[in-house]
Amino acid sequence: MHVRYYRDQDFNSLSQIEQKAFGEGAYSNYMLKMMLKSPGSFTMVVEDNSVLYGYATMEKLNLISVDIESIAIIPEQHGHGLGSLLIKAMEIEAKKRGYEDVVLEVREKNSGAINFYKNHGYIISELISGYYNLSYLGSVNAFRMTKHL
Repeated sequence: MHVRYYRDQDFNSLSQIEQKAFGEGAYSNYMLKMMLKSPGSFTMVVEDNSVLYGYATMEKLNLISVDIESIAIIPEQHGHGLGSLLIKAMEIEAKKRGYEDVVLEVREKNSGAINFYKNHGYIISELISGYYNLSYLGSVNAFRMTKHL
């Protein structure tokens, strides 16, 4: 397994990863394309033998902060360290680009994701009421989490 930069020919695989990872809450292909082409954004994928298993996209917030807009690993590969491999590579790239802080939003009841981010040095900085359109475990709220690189 290795991490590399996203290429346009990866789009269909990336879209499938998004659907498998998030189901009903997944970004549409239109939204994915907008995210991937957003000025200042960058995307990396986890690949093995030309098969993609995950991706992450960061978008510029300001001169010193970048946002993890999306990170996804196909469910059958959870627990194998691919998310850790990917987030570490993204943080290294963010630092190379001069960013000092990483920000993300995560569903307040998604304890698995929250613990993943905490294990990688992120802290909860605020609760955002009504952040999501779709409810997850009865909540539409999000935690904003941050990490200083």
